[in-house]
Amino acid sequence: MAAVRIPERSRWPSRSAGGASQPRHAFGFERRPALPRWFRVMEMVGCTGSRTRGSVGRTQDKEGSVPEQTTTSLEQRVQRLLQLLDSMDLDPLGAMLTDDAQSVDEITRRWTRGRAAIQAYLSQLKDTVSDVHSRMSDAQERIWGDGGLVTFVLDQTYTMDGQQQSISAPTSIVFVRQDGDWKISLIHTVPIPEQG
Repeated sequence: MAAVRIPERSRWPSRSAGGASQPRHAFGFERRPALPRWFRVMEMVGCTGSRTRGSVGRTQDKEGSVPEQTTTSLEQRVQRLLQLLDSMDLDPLGAMLTDDAQSVDEITRRWTRGRAAIQAYLSQLKDTVSDVHSRMSDAQERIWGDGGLVTFVLDQTYTMDGQQQSISAPTSIVFVRQDGDWKISLIHTVPIPEQG
């Protein structure tokens, strides 16, 4: 008996004059073209531009590009903060803080709350502290949505009232993202006393 050849049915119907014909499954609903597995994985982690998160967790704008303000890492912002503190350049330092920022250090030994209070405290230090040199080590950065944290060890020397001071302090700086820019909401740097 001769074999009967059944004509193959086109998997992807061609476009007709009356409109576009979409691929259909055997049960009648439209078939979505299969995507490569690597593309589906990249899509899940946000690397294809189809999600609202960037490949390193940065929020993208409506056009899909990362705002310029978020391209600087939080660790680099901490480095900038320390540079401004060393030079006692207080106006740009204050601009890095949120209105409700809080800080504590080895000099105040208590919380200073609010940007205005922190700037007033630093202004007083400007008359009594000099030769400030700050160094950051063992730094780690974490970002969760619009919140971020940098932990590190601050090694700092300065002269206060004519006396040379030297500290080594585990430090935490908390950031929040406001209007696409990272601002500092908490500075916690308190030296641990050396064991005798």
